[in-house]
Amino acid sequence: MSRDRVFTVLFTAALFLLTASIRLPALSLYGDAETQFDFYIPGESGDDRYDSLINPENIMGLNDMGYSMDMTFKLENFSDESSFIFWGSLEKDSGQSESSSYNLNVMRLRYDWAVSDAFRLRIGRQGFLTGYGYGWNPMDLINPLKNPSDPEQEMKGVDALSLVIDRGGMIQTEGCLVVDTAGSERIEYGDIRGSAIMTLLLPLAEMKLSVLIGNNYALGAGFLADIAGAGVYGEASLREKSRVSLPGEGPDYLLSEEDGSIFSFLAGCEYVFPSELTVTAEYFYNGEGLDKKDRENYSNALAFFNAETETEAEYYKIYRPGYFAEHYLLLNLFYPLYFLNSELSCSIIESPDSASLAIRPEWRIIPTGNLEMALGWSGLFSLDDSLNGEARLAPVNQSAYLKAVYHF
Repeated sequence: MSRDRVFTVLFTAALFLLTASIRLPALSLYGDAETQFDFYIPGESGDDRYDSLINPENIMGLNDMGYSMDMTFKLENFSDESSFIFWGSLEKDSGQSESSSYNLNVMRLRYDWAVSDAFRLRIGRQGFLTGYGYGWNPMDLINPLKNPSDPEQEMKGVDALSLVIDRGGMIQTEGCLVVDTAGSERIEYGDIRGSAIMTLLLPLAEMKLSVLIGNNYALGAGFLADIAGAGVYGEASLREKSRVSLPGEGPDYLLSEEDGSIFSFLAGCEYVFPSELTVTAEYFYNGEGLDKKDRENYSNALAFFNAETETEAEYYKIYRPGYFAEHYLLLNLFYPLYFLNSELSCSIIESPDSASLAIRPEWRIIPTGNLEMALGWSGLFSLDDSLNGEARLAPVNQSAYLKAVYHF
């Protein structure tokens, strides 16, 4: 069965269950429309100012200025017996290429049915974000990777059939069958994975356990505790193998899978001062990141293939900002300015082993309840002379943006 057909079946089933229900209240519709202008600041001038090892001859089509437009709508219906959620986004990006088009992206499409007071059944595209971290969630075993530079960005859900067990006590359990709808055109039994999440609720703490069974099994655990008014949390995961291929040494630079299990963990703390300044600090060890030798092989492989032949797409997928190296430190500051109807925030991410520093301050203005505007700047700096770091590989190290969002 093709992947598109699987999604169509889930969509049809969800609509059938919705229309078959006789006690659903009226649907609610809300969302937002967003327009953003980006101003890139290349480090050099000339036609090759955006060329880099991962963007040879500017294959990304970067321009000095670009804009993006998208609208996100959320159609929802909730009752004690059932619920229906349909989130979609209509996106137009004219900043990365000469052509521009609109794309419809289905973020959520699920139906929820209360089998009993303690059991709820869900089918369709749904969210399974699991964990307590702000920038990273190593114990989230199902979802795509979160963007640590913009962790509040909505992520696309996964197609699944899930059962939530909540008896109103200290323990809540959720089990699901997840269908991997990305990759090849057809679905095999190996694309179906099983997952379970158990949450333990304590007076001043919370704990989660997660497991993923199927291709590349994984275990995850996390906790959140209130200690002297500060939110202290941690997460860890153990995977059967890495999801990232490693480049070998020359002259062929063949990609290979890393042997052995992969361990990752995160430790963090969040505190709100009496002035309402919120400070979040995290350390993330990425077991799937590249060490110094791997990063050197990666840079050499890109330079070789870019000069001699066409680079395979798998090589470009290895470069993932915020996940490229093994060690990361994050500091996020948030401060509301009520007298100006605005908010100030600044995110700082450093990778000690990759010698990179990312800074992203933003000023958000909220003149009305429906309208907000944001002015921000993003900088990625290399802290040494190495050509193998995260910052050196990026085609653009500095950019500014102006964003307007209307909520309806």
